Amino acid sequence: MVLTWAGFPTNNYEVTKGSPRFNESSPGVRRSFCAACGTPLTFESERFPGEVHITVGSLDNADVMKPQSHVFTQEKIAWLHLDDDLPKHAATGNNS
Repeated sequence: MVLTWAGFPTNNYEVTKGSPRFNESSPGVRRSFCAACGTPLTFESERFPGEVHITVGSLDNADVMKPQSHVFTQEKIAWLHLDDDLPKHAATGNNS
Protein backbone atom coordinates (compact mmCIF):
# COMPACT_ATOMS: atom_id res chain seq x y z
CA MET A 1 0.00 0.00 0.00
CA VAL A 2 1.19 3.50 -0.80
CA LEU A 3 -0.30 6.48 0.99
CA THR A 4 0.12 10.06 -0.19
CA TRP A 5 -0.10 12.96 2.24
CA ALA A 6 -0.43 16.71 1.63
CA GLY A 7 0.56 19.21 4.30
CA PHE A 8 -1.38 22.42 4.95
CA PRO A 9 -1.46 25.15 7.58
CA THR A 10 -3.97 24.01 10.20
CA ASN A 11 -6.11 27.12 9.72
CA ASN A 12 -6.53 26.26 5.99
CA TYR A 13 -8.13 22.89 6.76
CA GLU A 14 -11.84 22.27 7.17
CA VAL A 15 -13.91 19.09 7.41
CA THR A 16 -16.95 19.59 5.19
CA LYS A 17 -18.84 16.38 5.89
CA GLY A 18 -19.12 14.14 8.94
CA SER A 19 -17.20 14.29 12.20
CA PRO A 20 -13.87 12.48 12.30
CA ARG A 21 -12.67 10.61 15.35
CA PHE A 22 -9.28 11.41 16.81
CA ASN A 23 -6.66 9.18 18.36
CA GLU A 24 -3.36 10.05 20.03
CA SER A 25 -1.29 7.35 18.34
CA SER A 26 1.89 8.24 20.25
CA PRO A 27 2.92 11.12 22.52
CA GLY A 28 2.50 14.40 20.64
CA VAL A 29 0.86 12.76 17.60
CA ARG A 30 -2.83 12.99 16.80
CA ARG A 31 -4.50 11.16 13.91
CA SER A 32 -8.06 11.37 12.65
CA PHE A 33 -10.22 8.70 11.03
CA CYS A 34 -13.64 8.59 9.42
CA ALA A 35 -16.08 7.75 12.22
CA ALA A 36 -18.20 5.67 9.83
CA CYS A 37 -15.62 3.51 8.04
CA GLY A 38 -12.24 4.04 9.75
CA THR A 39 -10.44 5.53 6.73
CA PRO A 40 -7.32 7.45 7.86
CA LEU A 41 -7.76 11.20 7.27
CA THR A 42 -5.17 13.37 9.03
CA PHE A 43 -1.90 13.42 10.94
CA GLU A 44 -0.86 16.20 13.31
CA SER A 45 2.31 16.29 15.38
CA GLU A 46 3.94 18.60 17.90
CA ARG A 47 6.99 18.18 15.66
CA PHE A 48 5.17 20.18 12.94
CA PRO A 49 3.22 22.85 14.85
CA GLY A 50 0.54 24.64 12.85
CA GLU A 51 0.43 21.92 10.16
CA VAL A 52 -2.07 19.21 9.34
CA HIS A 53 -1.16 16.39 6.96
CA ILE A 54 -4.15 15.05 5.03
CA THR A 55 -4.43 11.79 3.10
CA VAL A 56 -4.74 12.92 -0.51
CA GLY A 57 -7.21 10.14 -1.33
CA SER A 58 -9.68 11.62 1.17
CA LEU A 59 -9.84 14.99 -0.64
CA ASP A 60 -12.80 15.84 -2.85
CA ASN A 61 -10.55 17.11 -5.66
CA ALA A 62 -7.30 15.21 -5.24
CA ASP A 63 -6.40 15.67 -8.92
CA VAL A 64 -5.71 19.37 -8.36
CA MET A 65 -2.90 18.50 -5.94
CA LYS A 66 0.53 18.86 -7.55
CA PRO A 67 3.34 17.07 -5.70
CA GLN A 68 6.29 19.20 -4.63
CA SER A 69 8.62 16.52 -3.24
CA HIS A 70 8.96 12.92 -2.07
CA VAL A 71 9.53 12.40 1.66
CA PHE A 72 10.63 9.32 3.61
CA THR A 73 12.20 7.80 0.52
CA GLN A 74 14.45 5.69 2.77
CA GLU A 75 11.32 3.73 3.67
CA LYS A 76 9.86 3.32 0.19
CA ILE A 77 8.97 -0.08 -1.18
CA ALA A 78 11.73 -1.44 -3.44
CA TRP A 79 9.44 -1.80 -6.48
CA LEU A 80 8.22 1.82 -6.28
CA HIS A 81 10.24 3.92 -8.74
CA LEU A 82 10.23 7.67 -8.31
CA ASP A 83 11.37 8.66 -11.78
CA ASP A 84 10.40 12.32 -11.76
CA ASP A 85 12.54 15.38 -11.10
CA LEU A 86 10.95 16.28 -7.76
CA PRO A 87 13.22 16.71 -4.71
CA LYS A 88 13.62 13.49 -2.72
CA HIS A 89 14.15 13.48 1.04
CA ALA A 90 15.23 10.40 2.99
CA ALA A 91 13.28 11.37 6.11
CA THR A 92 11.41 14.70 6.37
CA GLY A 93 11.23 17.63 3.99
CA ASN A 94 14.01 19.26 6.02
CA ASN A 95 16.49 16.43 5.46
CA SER A 96 18.13 15.05 2.32
